[in-house]
Amino acid sequence: MAIKGTDIVKRLPEGGKKNCRECGLPTCFAFAMKLAAGGIAIEKCPYITPEVSRELEDSLAPPIRPVTIGRGANALLVGDETVLYRHEKTFVHQPGIAVLIADDEPAEAVEGKIKKLKELHFSWVGKTLEADLLALQCKSGDPVKFTALVNQVLSAVDCPLMLISENTDALLAAHGLCADKKPLLYPVTAQNLEKVISAVKQNPAVVAVKGAGVESLVHLTNRLKEAGIEDVLLDPGSKDLQSAVRDQTLVRRAALKQGFRALGYPTVAFPCFMTADKRRETLLASIFITRYAAVIVLSDIDEHTLLPLLVQRLNIYTDPRMPMAMEEKVYPINNPDQTSPVLITTNWALTYFIVSSEVGAQDQSLTFRALNAGALEVLPKPRLAAQRGLALGEFEGELVATVRAMSEVPVVRRRRGASTQATIPGRKVSPPARPFRLLAIGASTGGPQVLVQLCAELPPDLRVPVLIVQHMSPGFTAGFARWLAEESRLRVKLAEHGEVPLDGSVYLAPDGFHLRVDADHRLLLGDEAPVGHFRPSVDVLFRSVAENVGAKGIGLLMTGMGSDGADGLLAMRRAGGWTLAQDADSCVVNGMPAAARKLDAVDAFVTPAELPGLLVAATRPR
Repeated sequence: MAIKGTDIVKRLPEGGKKNCRECGLPTCFAFAMKLAAGGIAIEKCPYITPEVSRELEDSLAPPIRPVTIGRGANALLVGDETVLYRHEKTFVHQPGIAVLIADDEPAEAVEGKIKKLKELHFSWVGKTLEADLLALQCKSGDPVKFTALVNQVLSAVDCPLMLISENTDALLAAHGLCADKKPLLYPVTAQNLEKVISAVKQNPAVVAVKGAGVESLVHLTNRLKEAGIEDVLLDPGSKDLQSAVRDQTLVRRAALKQGFRALGYPTVAFPCFMTADKRRETLLASIFITRYAAVIVLSDIDEHTLLPLLVQRLNIYTDPRMPMAMEEKVYPINNPDQTSPVLITTNWALTYFIVSSEVGAQDQSLTFRALNAGALEVLPKPRLAAQRGLALGEFEGELVATVRAMSEVPVVRRRRGASTQATIPGRKVSPPARPFRLLAIGASTGGPQVLVQLCAELPPDLRVPVLIVQHMSPGFTAGFARWLAEESRLRVKLAEHGEVPLDGSVYLAPDGFHLRVDADHRLLLGDEAPVGHFRPSVDVLFRSVAENVGAKGIGLLMTGMGSDGADGLLAMRRAGGWTLAQDADSCVVNGMPAAARKLDAVDAFVTPAELPGLLVAATRPR
């Protein structure tokens, strides 16, 4: 159990009442509290006696000692755990996965295992997953063969090493070859304990003690601590799954719950010695990942057995309070070009935590930045689609239909800011010589970019109001209005029921409402049933303009899927209005303008570059 600051202060000079301030803190009590929290070193108090210092260091030590195997960038740190169960706080240091190589294996097998350790790497949630160390076993009993294996591995790979030999002389001879790498030596038993202590004092190493049960480990660890050797791992000598789980749990509970220092060390487990069946070995390893082993030794690895273990290890040894997440950015894969598919995904762990359906301002900002960069369509999250009244199957159908339609869009490489074709060759469009009172626009897929371009070029003193129906997924229209307002010199807002539209202003149909204009040219909003699956519908707006504005209305049908607006544009033409449609070459999807063409509803097809000049000319006072 961790010592408290109130207990520490009693052991300070003069019972914690000296308050000399030489430690940099105002009182001994403040020093004790900071020492208990790990925020200051004991040495900062010059008056603590060596005996008390040692007692406090022992009391402040973590319940399970942190141990580093190896040196340098590839060193493996294990231990320093503080909880029995991950949900209590978090597990800290992932267990090392070791690959066993025996000195009696064929040369090809040895080389194959070394190659697997070097090459089996997996990218997962922005991290690289891989095995950690090699366990070299003197199975032959021949020190010469064992040292040859160690030399071969040292020349082939730079990774932490575990040396395994029942022959203590062979074990220590191999240790001498790689002492600078701080290997893990196994097994240290009651029989070879003193010999290993003598060698490790000269050349530091991590030692793994092996006993015939948990109780037998206590004498070994106490003796090692007396000798000043505390980089220790424990092997209770478990022979089967039941005893292994029992022993691992006993060691963990003794260290954490009883504060029993003699068992306060990481543990090592050997699935490779518990079964000859590869699948069972993998299952045993997965149990040891969840049941506390700090080093797990496997007989061999391949991508099919290693990846599941590494992913399980990552999932268990990440902080449950901080879901795993990838950095939000574009990740190019295999040198993509402008015709390559784009995969859009999210941080999978966050799907368990993000339950809000609303589209926030930040989401909308990113959405319209994407549209500005060339994105063609915006769809809601599935939960937002459900609010809209779509079942999951319907949402999937909408998504599939959208993707299929987008697959027909030709890929065009353009420089940012470059204009599309200014005019259609061979013809000139002139507006009728009569006054106009209102401009009505309908658009769908590809419309936001063209509308932004159009409104940016129209003058603030435009002599007519502009009404727009833009097909857009629920939750995005208000953000689109803000984007349009930022880019335009016109006043832009969402339409409100009963208001009178003003010249030089743009009115967008809000989510879920049809937009109409009445005989007094006031704006009307209605939540009647969708027309052609759309609400707002372009046809509803155009028909109201045909009925109540007549020959003084201008209708403009722009890029988009389907046929919404074609019938309404025909009604406007029959009422004497001037009807325009975006030309096919500049449309992202030439669905709506093509449908209007079939009905002979269009007076003129125009390019986006022509529109500002034509509309200004058409609305100029006569």
